[in-house]
Amino acid sequence: LRSYGTRRDDSTESSTVRDDLIHGWREFISRKWVVAIVAGYSIIAMLFESALAVVGPYHAKESLGGPQPWSWIMAALCVGSVLGVVVTVKFRPRRPLFAGLVAQIGMVAWFASLGVTYWIPALVLTGFLCGFALDFFMVLWQTAMQSNIPRESLSRVVSYDAFGSLFFAPLGVLIAGPIAHRLGTLNTFTVFAIVTFVVLIAMLLVPEVRNLKGQQLTEESAQ
Repeated sequence: LRSYGTRRDDSTESSTVRDDLIHGWREFISRKWVVAIVAGYSIIAMLFESALAVVGPYHAKESLGGPQPWSWIMAALCVGSVLGVVVTVKFRPRRPLFAGLVAQIGMVAWFASLGVTYWIPALVLTGFLCGFALDFFMVLWQTAMQSNIPRESLSRVVSYDAFGSLFFAPLGVLIAGPIAHRLGTLNTFTVFAIVTFVVLIAMLLVPEVRNLKGQQLTEESAQ
């Protein structure tokens, strides 16, 4: 039996996908604040995923007494994440990215505490602060993009954001084990804390990041 349906033009479809990718890339790189955050978080996400998946469990097994203390730390991190989301419902800072990045000192504190102490209550507390900081920032980040990027461009920019932010995470997980084995977990977490702090400062040094206003469409985005 012959099909008399409309024949799909594969070349046209391929061209459309390519054009969407090109247009999305142009929309992405035209906004310095988006590029700066995605570039910075590609490094931070790499360190965070490495800590959760590799270095943290290894550290718990070798130095904290096994999986139970690590489960407490992870539970505190999850509770902090929930609270971070709840707080953003009421708290709407005038400069959302500035506020969100400053809050990331909670992650620096978590990495630093893992690098200097075995005292579980301190690690639980800083784990809570880390979770709070992460989701507090993520809500503000998503809100900033929706408020400052035109609707017709938003999905493309968000796609590049997701891709770029997680680009190095698999590499981090891959090399975290050998690095922790060579440097030791305490030194590895100390390096994580230092690198995270430096990356946060670098992002805050970008004027378009620290001065971005919330709940408005910028002139740049409206063009």
